[in-house]
Amino acid sequence: MKYVYPAILTQEDDGIIVSFPDVEGARADGATMEEALENADDVLNLMLLTMEEKHMDTKPPTPDCIARCAERLNGCAHPLGYVRIQQES
Repeated sequence: MKYVYPAILTQEDDGIIVSFPDVEGARADGATMEEALENADDVLNLMLLTMEEKHMDTKPPTPDCIARCAERLNGCAHPLGYVRIQQES
């Protein structure tokens, strides 16, 4: 089964944090955007695979998740479904 989950990317001083609002506990980080997204892909795939293997509920993303994330971020939703948090000045 193919899943597509939106992610929230947060710029920190030492890198980027990625979290998935619809998958509890799914977080990753990286020093660069590319590294953070690669790590996030690995974490999400591993979490979903583990959930399926343990016969845990694997819920699809909530229909309004991207909208909720975009609203939280003043409408800056990325077209691929990822959402970026702008670092506050």
